[in-house]
Amino acid sequence: GTSPVQKVIALLGGLEAKIKRDGAAEEKAYADYMAWCAEGSKETELEIRTAKSQIDDLTATIKKVESDVLSLNEKIDDLAQDISTSEADLKGAVLIRGKENAEFIVAEKQLA
Repeated sequence: GTSPVQKVIALLGGLEAKIKRDGAAEEKAYADYMAWCAEGSKETELEIRTAKSQIDDLTATIKKVESDVLSLNEKIDDLAQDISTSEADLKGAVLIRGKENAEFIVAEKQLA
């Protein structure tokens, strides 16, 4: 038969083989996890660079739009002034036309 020492040696041999198999599986799992982390890190870095670029582009767009708004507000003010001036000129022209028309009617009656 098998002696108790031989049984212990056989058990230890089996345990050693199991530990080596488990260790190899753990090493592979760790390597896979590290590869996954590295890939995720690369993707995240790319997303960060892309987002920073978008922030720069959008900031430039905002500054341009703000400048355009100021410029357009100045144009609106100028056009409002032009409208006001034109309305005043129109009122003056209407008064002059009314006065000339009244004078014409009087002159026409005198000729008749």
